[in-house]
Amino acid sequence: MAEPILWAHKAAATRSRIARRWNEATQKLEIAVDEETGLPVRERVPQRAHEASSGYSEPRVARHQRTLYVLQHDGTLAHVPMTMGAGDIDGADHFGKYVRAKARHFGWLPVGQCPLRAVAAGTVQPHQLRDADLRASATDGTGKACQGSFGEERWCPHFVAEERARKALNAKVQAKRAAAHQSEADKIIRAGQQQTKDIVSGVANVLADAIRLSQPEPAPRSKRGDTP
Repeated sequence: MAEPILWAHKAAATRSRIARRWNEATQKLEIAVDEETGLPVRERVPQRAHEASSGYSEPRVARHQRTLYVLQHDGTLAHVPMTMGAGDIDGADHFGKYVRAKARHFGWLPVGQCPLRAVAAGTVQPHQLRDADLRASATDGTGKACQGSFGEERWCPHFVAEERARKALNAKVQAKRAAAHQSEADKIIRAGQQQTKDIVSGVANVLADAIRLSQPEPAPRSKRGDTP
């Protein structure tokens, strides 16, 4: 095998790509669009080594496993490098063992594949699943893994549910963490805003009561037959 080369002008096109996300409604991978700008989202991918066996003018991507494409424990889809560097074409046998051990420790899932299949294979433990129904069925053994070919291009329904659950849990964790790290100034500002809101609400209620009391009571209606 030829020695790997790293040419920036040749490899630049492979360092990022247009992101695609699974659309549960259409059951297809579709281009991810930024909700604010309406532009396609680009995601960075780890650089890969190139071989020059067919000539230095036309290098080709080396055929080795550079990354694991996984759903991490926080709900992030990530290309996790399996080697220390792009040119390290044999590193997956060494550094890659550490990465796989880390994936088992945190319960990372191959993108698109059924979580129950990962539980059956022992690469993920039932308690590492965040979807409550999925975790319960994996724990008591009643869950059945999806049949068929699922992966990056076709996501399993159980995987979709697990991704959603992991993202929801991470949002709660981050919100709690942000609240715990609020500065004293932020806390004072928030307290002042709440106090102002309470004062305005109280004044509005007092004014409403005053207006109601200032209105004269309507005269009683005379009954039929009464002498004027």
